[in-house]
Amino acid sequence: MAEESGRSNVDRIRDHSALDDVDATLGEILGERFVEYRRRWRMAERELVEFPFPLFLVMETVNTCNYRCIMCFRHSMPAPKPRVMPDDLFESVMAEAAAHGCPSLSVNWNNEPLMDPNLVRRVARARESGFVDVRLNTNASLLDGERSRGLVRAGLTRLSVSLDAATRETYEAVRVGGNWDRVMGNIEQFLRIRKELGARLPLLRVTFVRIRENAHEVDDFVRRWKGVADYVSIQSYVPHIPGERAMALHPDVRSHMADITCSQPFERLVVGVDGDVYPCCSPVGTEIHLGNVRETPLAEIWRGAMSRRLRTMMRERTWDGFDVCRRCLTGTFGAPGEGA
Repeated sequence: MAEESGRSNVDRIRDHSALDDVDATLGEILGERFVEYRRRWRMAERELVEFPFPLFLVMETVNTCNYRCIMCFRHSMPAPKPRVMPDDLFESVMAEAAAHGCPSLSVNWNNEPLMDPNLVRRVARARESGFVDVRLNTNASLLDGERSRGLVRAGLTRLSVSLDAATRETYEAVRVGGNWDRVMGNIEQFLRIRKELGARLPLLRVTFVRIRENAHEVDDFVRRWKGVADYVSIQSYVPHIPGERAMALHPDVRSHMADITCSQPFERLVVGVDGDVYPCCSPVGTEIHLGNVRETPLAEIWRGAMSRRLRTMMRERTWDGFDVCRRCLTGTFGAPGEGA
């Protein structure tokens, strides 16, 4: 979401960092190319500047998850038949991204990336293809010693672990299917391995999505992890579908509706496990099918009519006339408070 050009999702995220500045730290480690990437990112995010190719690719290399978290859209949906992205599809995206100098990649979408048996190899391949910033979000249930060591050596730059609780009881109530002791042990082991290997990366981020069921543990969560993880993020819950919360704008927000916009169509493309391409990370964004990378290059999809239309709507703040974006943005900027 745009930060300066309109009301933003940024104020729904509060970071507590052991580092003075995460971008500055990564710039020091990764060099000028990372610094330039982040400069361009801010232009896309805040000024809605369009670049010739996306700055960020999101790839769903496996399509399933081993948790059923109560605030996730997967909680109320049947689990899909597990599929792993074929190597030739992954390699075609790597080749095109390398040709265009794409700087940043997330090797997961709305899934658990460690369920991909090829993940470590694919992280290494992404770094070989020129991605300067390669990240993933995980529940860490499968982050055993072998995977931790492999990801550090492969060149992963950011490891984000979703926790959403400060106690075992709340964790296992919110993150259905999870095992608190296993995850805590895996994170501690990852930190030991990173230290043993003399590596500064990947930076470890732990996240907490604030909902009614866990809001009482926010302060304890920050105290537990600040100074242990490299940064701690507290996020407000954003509903995914109309049934999760009334979608009408709250009166306090309605008057600012003209200022609301979304920067994702200026930043990224999402590539699903079968090569289908979408403009954003929102679950409702899957209703905006931009094409398939097996049939159309990403650069062509990025310049396509629907991609251009989305960017125009966000610049002109006319998204309210487009059903998918209206449902997403009114959900994001709906009634303040606990959300869920």
